[in-house]
This record gives sequence, C-alpha cells and structure tokens, in this order.
Amino acid sequence: MTAIPESPLETLDDLCWCCGGTFAQDALWHLGAHPEVAVCAGCARYLSRRATEAADRRQASAAGRGRAVVRRVRAFVVQRGWHERRVIGPVLSWIDRFLP
Repeated sequence: MTAIPESPLETLDDLCWCCGGTFAQDALWHLGAHPEVAVCAGCARYLSRRATEAADRRQASAAGRGRAVVRRVRAFVVQRGWHERRVIGPVLSWIDRFLP
C-alpha cells in the first residue's frame, strides 16, 4: 500500500530544482525563505561559486583576483574537455573539490 502525499510539494521533495536530479531527501538543502525549493550538493556548490564571483566583481580584492585565476583555469580545462578524460579527469575533479 502506497501512502498518498498530503500536498503536491511532497512529491517533489527528492528533486533538485536546479539540475532536476533525483536525490534522497537528506541529500538536498532547502532554501530558508522557500522551503519548497531544494538543491543538491553539486548545485549548491555551483550556486555558491556564482555568488562569490558576483561579490568579487562588486568589490576588488587580492583573494578575488586569485579566485578569478582559478575560474579562468577551470574554464580553460572544461573548454578543452580535459575533465572528461579517463586518466586525468578524476584527478582534476578531485582537485576541483578543494578550490574556491
């Protein structure tokens, strides 16, 4: 027997609103003002990077210039498809986890 959801939003609890992926409910982060909106860890990291990039554009700093270099290197790697290569791809993905 299947339980019937009490509201239409309960059926969307396991979907990321950014990428549309299906995740366990404890693997999603809900936005404070909009608890119906949930994003996965990957999308949350992406959104955080975009917010930091916007803040760096508004106010220049040495750390912001360093993050800009990291963003340019990341774009260079993705443009050439190096992140999809069998040997170097996983290494680049691992390194990317520790970069701003």
